[in-house]
Order: sequence, then structure tokens, then C-alpha cells
Amino acid sequence: MDRAARAALLLAFGLAACAGPRFHSVGSAPPPTRAELMRSLLPANVRVNVLVEGEVRRTASGVVIQNGQGAERELVVSHVLTNAHVVLARAGELPRFVVLVDGEGGSTQEFEGEVVAVGDVEGDDLAVLAIEGIALPCAPLSDDSAVNVGDDVLAVAAPFGRSLSVSRGIVSQIDYDAGSPRRPLLLKTDASIGYGSSGGGLYSASNGALLGVLAGYRTAAVSFLVGEERLTFDVPMPGETFAAPAARVRAFLGAHGLAALRCG
Repeated sequence: MDRAARAALLLAFGLAACAGPRFHSVGSAPPPTRAELMRSLLPANVRVNVLVEGEVRRTASGVVIQNGQGAERELVVSHVLTNAHVVLARAGELPRFVVLVDGEGGSTQEFEGEVVAVGDVEGDDLAVLAIEGIALPCAPLSDDSAVNVGDDVLAVAAPFGRSLSVSRGIVSQIDYDAGSPRRPLLLKTDASIGYGSSGGGLYSASNGALLGVLAGYRTAAVSFLVGEERLTFDVPMPGETFAAPAARVRAFLGAHGLAALRCG
């Protein structure tokens, strides 16, 4: 091989080396697919039943934000975020809260939930339940400002008290704190939810971080006549789902002495 051919060969080899390998290095794993990411979020989400006199009166959803040792080191406790309007007792009620943890193959475990923090429905519509005896997988909160209009999101909840379901959408609107730039106060998404989804998780579709807690949706009253009787239903409006963002969750936890709660 003459000198010119040898130089051309070395140049070609150098360019190929600079381009880097086109395969994953030994020991690395490919990024999860969207379906794999969706499935990975499910274990940190639970269902919540509100019982009055032994009967289920309301159903809701929740997100596990911390697990570990309780005040007594032998005691394992998991903390679940949900909404204040879920846990606040109505007139004449003495509610109990049962947290349902769904496993593989349709199995379900039930745990008694104790309310350890509750906010104002008109303000911070958030609450925390503590359940003893199990360390559940938990969802890490995103950074306060790690959300933008147009971001892809996944909503995980248990509408109508049935098993957990996943829907997808985008962040369609963000309301910010006027006194603190880039601190979100409210998120709106077009991810669809239904009755019983309150307290579910809104996650980043790119990394699975918990962006916020589902708080409700806007409805439209639809009525029609059946014979001489008028029936009216509240129907969820598409694109009008709301969530309390991570920044608001952190502020709520801090105000109730729970700032130390974190996943990991």
C-alpha cells in the first residue's frame, strides 16, 4: 500500500472513530419506550375509598410521595398525596379511608389511611394520608419550574373507582405566581380524566417525574327530558383538566411540617 492510500485509510478510520459507535455500550440500557414508561408509573399510584358506616360513599385516587420508617423506627409508613375535597368530612359523616394498592394479575391489598395533613379546598386542595405496614414505590416530584406549555404528559388515576388507567395529553396552560416568576400555581392539561380521578398523578412523558396532582375538571351541565321528567348530568369538558403543580405541593408539605417527605 503506497503512502497516499495509507493516509486515506487512516483519515477514514479517524472520522469513523469521531462519529462514535452506533450501538449501546456494554452495560447500558436503551431508554424506555412510552408504553414501558407508562407501566412503570402505575405502582406509585393508588385508589382511595371513602367509607361511611361501612359503605363506600366516594372513590378517589392518590400518589405515593414517600416511603420509609415512621416515628417509631420499626414502623414502615408510606405517605399518599390526594385532594382535600376527598378527605374532608361532609355533614354527619365519620369517614374512614381505605387505600387500595393494586398488584399484578388483579390482586389488591387494602390499608387503613390516616389523614396527617389537609388543606383548604378553595386554596390548596391537597391532603396527605399515611398508611402503615408497607413501603410502596413512590413518585419523585419534579423541579418547581420543570414544566412548560406544550410538554407531553401522562395522567394516572382510577376513574369511577375502577383499576388504574393512563391517559396522555399536553400541558395546555400554566398559571404563575405573580410574586415569584416561574413558580407555577396551576396546571391545565387536555389529558382526559373522569369522576374519581381526583388525587391522581400528572407525570412528565419524557422522564416520569411527578409534575402535579390532579385536582378536578370543568364540567358542562347537559339536560334532557325523559317523559315529563328532566334529567341533568355534569359532563367533563375536553381539555379542561386541572392539577396542583409540584411547586404548590412542596409549599403545602412545608406549611404542614412535612417538608422532609421525599421519594428516594
